[in-house]
Amino acid sequence: MLALAVALLVPELRYLRLGLSGLFEANKIKELFALNRDILIRTIALVSAFAIFLNFSAILGTVVLAANTILVRIQTLAAYLIDGAAFATETLAGKLQGSPNRSGLRRLRRVAFSSGVLLSLPVILPMLIFPETFLGILTNHGPTLAAAQRYSPWLAPAIVIGAFAYIYDGLFLGLTRGRTLRNAMVFSTLAVFVPLAVYALHRQSNHLLWLAMVAFMTARTLTFFAADRPLPEES
Repeated sequence: MLALAVALLVPELRYLRLGLSGLFEANKIKELFALNRDILIRTIALVSAFAIFLNFSAILGTVVLAANTILVRIQTLAAYLIDGAAFATETLAGKLQGSPNRSGLRRLRRVAFSSGVLLSLPVILPMLIFPETFLGILTNHGPTLAAAQRYSPWLAPAIVIGAFAYIYDGLFLGLTRGRTLRNAMVFSTLAVFVPLAVYALHRQSNHLLWLAMVAFMTARTLTFFAADRPLPEES
């Protein structure tokens, strides 16, 4: 990645007219580190939620762990597809914010959310229509396959609701609103996911554990929505 970046940058250097003073502005560097700090905290919270999910799955039993691992892998596949739209949203939001192009940002929101949901369908529809065939690609172990089928309906709301959260991630990152990203993820993990996951473990219920995952995605989306301020119409 570094080599490719250098290869792309070198031919453009002759067009740059930037002195060292422009590269080392204390306030800008401080803002950059603050943004990276918030993104790091956000990422730790996100990774922790999935780690707790799989750890609790293991406590619920080997078959449950195997089934949930397969379902999370499918969820991750959908996230990769949706993240394509989220990454594009991140880039375009930054450009439009810098323009500034308020009407463009409003259009970007609509297109991004629609794209996120549409990109989740190639994963959700085959799983709902042909669950045994779809899941059979990942395992031929009978008990695991049966368990994965039993809990697979939870994937639809987890992925669709998660699509909005992923798009919001890209939007707020593009707008460099790191504090919003951090607060939404920490709240969703500590105040919503962890209590429900602990209760699911107490009840020894994998259905409740998946409910905790769906609630986690829902909390992320709702906290982002609450923090999102529609841009006023241009005069």
